[in-house]
Amino acid sequence: MSAAPEPSGELPEAVWLVMGGGALKGLAHIGAWKAVQEDGVPVAGIIGTSIGAMIGAAFAGGRPVEGMEAVARSLRRRDRCRTGGAIPRP
Repeated sequence: MSAAPEPSGELPEAVWLVMGGGALKGLAHIGAWKAVQEDGVPVAGIIGTSIGAMIGAAFAGGRPVEGMEAVARSLRRRDRCRTGGAIPRP
């Protein structure tokens, strides 16, 4: 078995962006995507779960960061949760 290679400090030619879940905490992925774009990091693909999958799909589909930020900033408590009992079924 060979030893693990020493880290070079350089990113590969393209990276995979992995986004996790965590309800609305997952909106932090918007800021991460903005940083990736600003730094010009080439992204080979996006993997996500739960909210990370939803945000990742929006990015992969070409949704602009500015639009995603605007939506995230406009959310209020009533938009993300319902209080006072069970959620009615359709």
